[in-house]
Amino acid sequence: LGHIHPEVGRAMIRLADIFNYHTNGDWESDKDTARSLYQASLTSLRETFGDVNPDLALANNSIGIIFALKNDTKNAMNFFYDALVGYGVKSRADEEQFTTPVSPDVFFVWINVGDLHSVKNEWQLALRSFQKACTSFRSLNKRQKDYLRNIGPRRMMRLATSKSRTSFDDDETFLSSVLQKIGKAQCMLQKYGKSAETLQEALRIQKVLAMRCGGVSSNCTREIARVLGNLGEVQMLSGDLTSSLQSYLQSLDVLRSSGCGDESIEVALVLGAIGQLHLKRRCYAEAIVTLQHCMRIFGSNGVPDDNIRIKGIRSILIDAELALKQNKTSTLAGQVRDSPDVQYDDRALAVDEIANTYKNKGDYCGAIWLYTEALGIRRKK
Repeated sequence: LGHIHPEVGRAMIRLADIFNYHTNGDWESDKDTARSLYQASLTSLRETFGDVNPDLALANNSIGIIFALKNDTKNAMNFFYDALVGYGVKSRADEEQFTTPVSPDVFFVWINVGDLHSVKNEWQLALRSFQKACTSFRSLNKRQKDYLRNIGPRRMMRLATSKSRTSFDDDETFLSSVLQKIGKAQCMLQKYGKSAETLQEALRIQKVLAMRCGGVSSNCTREIARVLGNLGEVQMLSGDLTSSLQSYLQSLDVLRSSGCGDESIEVALVLGAIGQLHLKRRCYAEAIVTLQHCMRIFGSNGVPDDNIRIKGIRSILIDAELALKQNKTSTLAGQVRDSPDVQYDDRALAVDEIANTYKNKGDYCGAIWLYTEALGIRRKK
């Protein structure tokens, strides 16, 4: 057939897929072999069909995913944009006006591009990419959406693992997912009002999906909890603390009703967010109780003390303890404290004092956390 025959290129893609998804050998070696085969297919496909061809686009997207998995974001981005060209997206105007038929796979490529921009904290570009993915999805018919649902795990960077076989339960899952990504990008750009609206739309979709599965799918209910948690974060950042608390409490109720249990990591994460919210509301005693409970759950699940989330929650707990120590009124029971207002110039010394209090109460784990934090503060000086 010669080296530039299209069937040669397609055969190389099929062979590359075997190394990419089906082998059990060395991960690095298999991915490198797959990438080499995908790249070898490009010449014959481009020489035969030109730059616009779905097989060429598929190969470019697969190469981009492999580069992304190896944290080579520059090459990954280049191949993702080449994939868009292969699917007929030649310019911004073409994509927005849909002057040419849109391939379903364009949705996944825009998601991949947006995820890369998110990793690089390029939130304006991420937002644009996710919005294009959303527009692409809304333009598809039922047959095309079913196609996406079946091939999704291999096209999306986030799910492209060597043995992924997962298919999506519902077409609308895609829309909810991209809306959550849009909401995240809007939040990072401090467009809190738009972000809240976007997440509320995603929440409505998730509730419909939960109704369709009769409420028996824990994945559906946990996704509702996740969207509620994201919404609570946006509302907290925007200053709407009352709505934020309602969203977080709803998220907590949904998690517990889904069979997640009171001692799960998901519950601990929501409790951590509620504790931070109480601190912002100056409800210091509530913040301390909630954050202590959160820390205990993390500990019971074997989360190490140097975990980044543990460190963040410990820091918030210390802020709450210091704030309560400097205020006469405790909001938990409304009682008045007799301790005078003390301004702590030496944070490490203040944390030591709080740790001593924990130790005297017999809470040795809490005392160790706090002593560790005080030691870390001193080391940074």
